[in-house]
Amino acid sequence: MSRFGGVGTIPWRAAAAEEVLIGAAPGTALFREAAEAAIVDPFIVPGTAFKVELAKRTIMRTLETVAG
Repeated sequence: MSRFGGVGTIPWRAAAAEEVLIGAAPGTALFREAAEAAIVDPFIVPGTAFKVELAKRTIMRTLETVAG
């Protein structure tokens, strides 16, 4: 289960996403793969399911921004 500060209640390091990114050439497909790896089996409650896709898109946009 993955949780992120601002989305979940406890910030966690996304080690699986880091593994995807280390040594790889930046790109949209890689960033999507990292986002998918970061959020596996999310805990959701009624009315919060949209946060899963929002978090993935936020991860992708952040990676695109820092990659230039």
